[in-house]
Amino acid sequence: MRSCLTWLRAEPCRFLWVLVILSSLVIPWLTRATAKPGEFYPFSNFPMYSRFLPRTYYVMVTDLNDAPVATVPLSGQVSSNIKKAYDRNLDELKKASAGKYKKADLPVEERQKAGAKVLSWLMELSDPAKLKAMGGLRLKQIDLFVEDGKIAQRTLEVGEVKLP
Repeated sequence: MRSCLTWLRAEPCRFLWVLVILSSLVIPWLTRATAKPGEFYPFSNFPMYSRFLPRTYYVMVTDLNDAPVATVPLSGQVSSNIKKAYDRNLDELKKASAGKYKKADLPVEERQKAGAKVLSWLMELSDPAKLKAMGGLRLKQIDLFVEDGKIAQRTLEVGEVKLP
C-alpha cells in the first residue's frame, strides 16, 4: 500500500488516475437502478461488436398500407427503442415458456403477443390526431440470415392495431 501511495505522489497525472478510479466505482453505482445499469460512456459494454451472429432481425412500424412510419415525429421513439421493447417482451415470453423455446424459435403467435404490447405502448405515446389519420399501425419483424452464401430476409407481421 505504501509503495502505491509513493508512486501516486510521484505520478504527474495523479489527478487523472484518481478520476479514473473514482469513475470506475462511482458511475456503475450511480447507474445501478437505471434501465441500462453501468451504461455510461466510456464504461459502456458494446456486445453487438463482439461477434457476428448467423441471423439477426430488426423491426419496422408501418401504416395499414405497409408504408414505413416515421416513429420519432409520431411517438418520440427511435426504432432502436422499439426493437428493445419488442426484444424485452420476447424475453418475457421465452421465460414464461419455461425452457420450451429459444427466443429465436418462438412461434409467430407468441411473437404477435409481444408485438401487440409494443404497439399498445407506441399508441400511448403517439399523437392521437396523427394516429387517426393513419388508421392504424403494423409492426413487422424482418429476419436477416445467410442462405446459400447470400444474405436473405423474411418478414413477419407481428402486430396490427386498427383505429375506428
